[in-house]
Amino acid sequence: MTANDRDLPIGYWLKHVDETITAHLGRVLEDEGLTRFHWQVLNLLRTEGATGWGELFAVMRTFVDEAGLDGILDDLAGRGWLALDPEAERAGVGLTKEGERAHQRVSAMIAAIRRRAIDGISRDDYLLVVRTLQRMAANLAA
Repeated sequence: MTANDRDLPIGYWLKHVDETITAHLGRVLEDEGLTRFHWQVLNLLRTEGATGWGELFAVMRTFVDEAGLDGILDDLAGRGWLALDPEAERAGVGLTKEGERAHQRVSAMIAAIRRRAIDGISRDDYLLVVRTLQRMAANLAA
């Protein structure tokens, strides 16, 4: 990092970190035929349990549009990782046992990237950054 890098605005660093995370995740997830957004859906369903399409889209709409989410769900269902309610369009979505195993396998890869990303950053500093970004988002959303 040069002295000039320190003068770059937060927007630059947010975009740079996001692009870097996406690139690292992309390389790791490529072997599984997944994208960062596949992972987010998989992880959300593992963390929150089965949920409705609308609730899932409410979280994912920052990253994908409706068609994008449908494509991800179709792909994950085609792998046997999701259980979809065939009777109702855009209804309940949950992980199958195979989806649980896939999550566990991919989660280990993601954890390694997270450890690398925060190497040398104290927990307090990490939490300060997260709280600061949350506050900035809230300020601008108001």
